[in-house]
Amino acid sequence: MSNGTKSYLERMRALVGNEPLVVAAAGVLVRDGGRRVLLQRRSDDGTWCLPGGAVEPGERLEDAARRELREETGLIAGELTLLSARSGPECFLVYPNGDQCQVISLTYRAESWSGHLGSSDPETAGLGFHDPLDLPEMNPYNRALFTHLAAEGHLRPEQ
Repeated sequence: MSNGTKSYLERMRALVGNEPLVVAAAGVLVRDGGRRVLLQRRSDDGTWCLPGGAVEPGERLEDAARRELREETGLIAGELTLLSARSGPECFLVYPNGDQCQVISLTYRAESWSGHLGSSDPETAGLGFHDPLDLPEMNPYNRALFTHLAAEGHLRPEQ
């Protein structure tokens, strides 16, 4: 969290170490005028991913998606449309530091957005728009997410 307090996930990690946690997470698909998708380069493993993150206790899913997008990219989402809700083995993550999460993943599309692309978030090593048919290196979780979004038709140029 950017306000200097520890996130729920950080507080839970202090109690359980690297053991698996069930985590609700919300991500946002942002497209530019050329229909490219915005990706964030992760600082922990150098792979690219959709901006998003864990939901805090008492936080609405849409509010978490908006907060994460703002923190990680500097952008402000307009109307959000739910694209995907996923769980299961493909949503189990093991981070480079050994932390494990079973993610309940919700992905939204920002119908509009404003602001200037940029971030001081330590989780963000880079930001950029990419062709959804020629994506850079992603971890298995994000690769599975984009495979799912493509199969559902959410990455077509007209969308």
